[in-house]
Amino acid sequence: MDGIIVVSFGTSNQETWDKTIGAVENDIKAEYPNITLLTAYTSPTIRNIWEKRGRKLFSLDEALKKIIQLGCKKIVVQPTHLIPGEEFDRIKETLYKYLSSFEDIKLGNPLISDKHDMEYVNNVITQRYKYEEGKAVVLMGHGTKHICDSIYNDFDRMCISKGRADIFVGTVEGSRTISHILEDLNKERNKYKIITLAPFMLVAGEHALNDMAGDDEESWKSILIKQGYEVNEIIEGMGELISIRNLYLKHMKDAKTLNK
Repeated sequence: MDGIIVVSFGTSNQETWDKTIGAVENDIKAEYPNITLLTAYTSPTIRNIWEKRGRKLFSLDEALKKIIQLGCKKIVVQPTHLIPGEEFDRIKETLYKYLSSFEDIKLGNPLISDKHDMEYVNNVITQRYKYEEGKAVVLMGHGTKHICDSIYNDFDRMCISKGRADIFVGTVEGSRTISHILEDLNKERNKYKIITLAPFMLVAGEHALNDMAGDDEESWKSILIKQGYEVNEIIEGMGELISIRNLYLKHMKDAKTLNK
């Protein structure tokens, strides 16, 4: 390996960027100090926002062209995406176009890509949010129309199977919504008066600040308060946890070669 590209969705919020995406990138730099490292961002919207602010961000295409110019022949591409959804599919499609330009391209997995990853992340989450009688934890994921949206449902069920029925997982744009969480809260699974809201996302960006913890009547916080719950929010991206960042490092070390 003589080159690394770390690929993220990106965020418009500098504070959470530094604590999450930036922290992952810095961990990888520290692990591979003598390897050429570039960063790329898959969201055109995020790239445009930063360009207007005077900061140029590479798309994956641009990063690949740059790393070729730098003479790298064997590269590892590590996404910081949470699940292997549409963004990951597009990353693979882009890399396949460049196979002939490299001797070897290895691709690491997103954070949760199999049952072992899910169990690892479940352990991290249950350690981060300890059980307290009368209190529930509601985690907001992004969600997707992709088939891997089922990961959020599977994670929710895993919490129950491991004795943490007080942890509820929902999404902003997936199949499991705040409505499903409210239904679960009103079943025997609960008896909670206080709810901690937290992101189930790498970064605590606009979704966390607005859709989850905003003052708008449609935010999860407002909806839960209307239902009579006392709500506390934690604005913390999962990337702030070193144990989560360590899993990205493991995926990078386990990255597999894309076949030509």
